[in-house]
Amino acid sequence: MSNFYAFYQNGGLFMHFISLGAAVALTSVVLHGRARRMGSDDPKLLHLADRVGGLCLAVGLLGSVFGMIEAGAALSTVEPALFEQASARAQAIVPVTVAWALMCAIPIWTATAVHRVRGRAVIDRSGATTS
Repeated sequence: MSNFYAFYQNGGLFMHFISLGAAVALTSVVLHGRARRMGSDDPKLLHLADRVGGLCLAVGLLGSVFGMIEAGAALSTVEPALFEQASARAQAIVPVTVAWALMCAIPIWTATAVHRVRGRAVIDRSGATTS
């Protein structure tokens, strides 16, 4: 992949859905952080971010499945002399949606894990000071 635009374009429509899901998950993590600073530690927003991250990964897998179907259909029309080259190119394009989904989901899951650990630490500290 020569640049990000080509990478994103190779993923097709699925890349937009993954990006929107990542934006929703990131927003819920940020809102949870703001709510926690204001005294509320409700884990519903973190749960939403986790689920949307998983949904992004599922959409990425679905995009790869559709990519494999398209690659198979395209390879059936290629001349035998060019089949190896076309096959190599198709193999490079098919996993693009899963790669983008993982690039979006892993940081979201990391952020939710950090927020959960920090939330437990605050609860543990407040429980230790009250006893």
